[in-house]
Amino acid sequence: MPSFSYKAVNNQGNVIEGVRDAINDQYLIATLQSEGYMPIHVVPVKSSLFSGFKLNLKRSKLSQKDLLLFTGELATLLDSGLPLDKSLLVLMDLTEDNEALTKLVARILEKVKGGASLADSLERRKSPERAHTSLFSKFYLNMIRAGEAGGSLGDVLTRLADYLESSQELKDTVSTALIYPIILLVMSLASLFVMLTFVVPQFSEMFASAGKALPISTQIVVGMAEWLQSYWWLLIGGFIVASSSMKWQMADPI
Repeated sequence: MPSFSYKAVNNQGNVIEGVRDAINDQYLIATLQSEGYMPIHVVPVKSSLFSGFKLNLKRSKLSQKDLLLFTGELATLLDSGLPLDKSLLVLMDLTEDNEALTKLVARILEKVKGGASLADSLERRKSPERAHTSLFSKFYLNMIRAGEAGGSLGDVLTRLADYLESSQELKDTVSTALIYPIILLVMSLASLFVMLTFVVPQFSEMFASAGKALPISTQIVVGMAEWLQSYWWLLIGGFIVASSSMKWQMADPI
């Protein structure tokens, strides 16, 4: 029987976590609910020879996956009946393995306790630590603000979480589909670069000693080879700029 690691919230708003054996994750969720707990996080435990070793990498930047995690778990906590400040406090415990996200939730909680709305707390960016400057877009903030005004913040967060999940799945699908064509393109360009930089120049002297006018197509190839020998660094710089631009476009927040 598979094992599942879980995190849940009890009636007092305290977080409990552990590992249980169950037929599947849905059965474990139903079991926890029957015991009076609100399941937040249920994932299968992967057994391996290196399961006892945990690689602890502290990330200083927040990603769109962090935004999805923040939105989905906050929506679940609010739907369970917890107030906003208590939900944020529980969320800090749930994200303790993500230092950047935990610090973000702590700053939001501090502002909420000071009387600010959730939308205003997400929008303010005067903190010395500006890790969330570009995480929350205007669309996201306006949806939160509308949810607070209409008293349906939990529903709005649930819809935002569904939208973010669909958007992330689409980005992952596109990225996976582009891997093979990009590899082929890079290998083709590399082969062309080697041929023009090292092979064609060796034939240039032979063409020159022939004493005959070269065809236009051959002259173009030789000219490209000479240009690459002098300005190859422009090609590499353009590739880096294009790759960075594509990565930025794929990571653009909603």
